[in-house]
Amino acid sequence: MSQACAILPDQYRYFNARSHIVYFTQLFFEALAAKHPGKLSLSHVFPGLVTTPGIANPDLPRWFRIVWPVLSKPFAIPPEESGQPRILLATRRFPANGDERVNSEENGQGMVEIGIAKGTDGRLGSGAYSVDYDGETKNKKRVGGKGRVGAYDDCV
Repeated sequence: MSQACAILPDQYRYFNARSHIVYFTQLFFEALAAKHPGKLSLSHVFPGLVTTPGIANPDLPRWFRIVWPVLSKPFAIPPEESGQPRILLATRRFPANGDERVNSEENGQGMVEIGIAKGTDGRLGSGAYSVDYDGETKNKKRVGGKGRVGAYDDCV
């Protein structure tokens, strides 16, 4: 396994581990989309903080069940509101890699209207997407930067 794939023991922290999980999910989705062109559209969704009935779970400490609903109110979204943007993931906005409609002259205008999403590799309609709570893609930072091509192949 390459150095790029590992978290060194002295660098292991929650945020390092979390970022590795996010990046490797992203890379895995890109690899799957490339391996199965025209068949898969994969979305890595970060729904944000969603208030669910699980917060009332009696296995959680009582103080948490009392305090958490109050503290989370300004940041949390209800399950219904979180679920509605997920329906968007099944639309033509998130096509599979290699979908002919992305570059088709015949359907080109329709694709512009719905706004094909940019995939995690920076290409429109790449088949692998990172999606925020509101259904928008969040591709602010590409995994691996300029040297990413082939650099992580042995990791996924």
